[in-house]
Amino acid sequence: ARWMMYWVCFGIFSACEVFSDLLLGFWFPFYYELKILFILWLVSSYGNGARIMYKHIIHPEFEKREEVIDTYIATAKEIGVSSAMQFIRKVTAVFNKAMNHVLNLVSYFSL
Repeated sequence: ARWMMYWVCFGIFSACEVFSDLLLGFWFPFYYELKILFILWLVSSYGNGARIMYKHIIHPEFEKREEVIDTYIATAKEIGVSSAMQFIRKVTAVFNKAMNHVLNLVSYFSL
C-alpha cells in the first residue's frame, strides 16, 4: 500500500509539474531543488510523505468525487468497448476484401 500511495502522489505531482515548470521554473529561486526535496520526502519512509499527502489530501478528494469518477470510468468503458468493436469490424472487412482479392488472383493465374 505504501508504494501505491507513492505512485498516486507522484503521478499527480508529474501532471502538475508540467504547468508549474512553465509558471514557476524561471521565476522562483531554488525551484528545481525544492522539487527534488519534495520527491525525496514522498519516497522517504522516514517522513512518510506519500502517506501523509495521500491520506490527508488525495484520498478525501477522491471520496468527494467518487460518483463523478465512477461515471467517467463507465463512460470510458462504453467508449472503449464500442471503439474496439468498430475496429474489429473494420479489420475484418479489410481482411475479407484482401482475401477475396487474393482468391481472385489465384483463380486468374490458375487458368
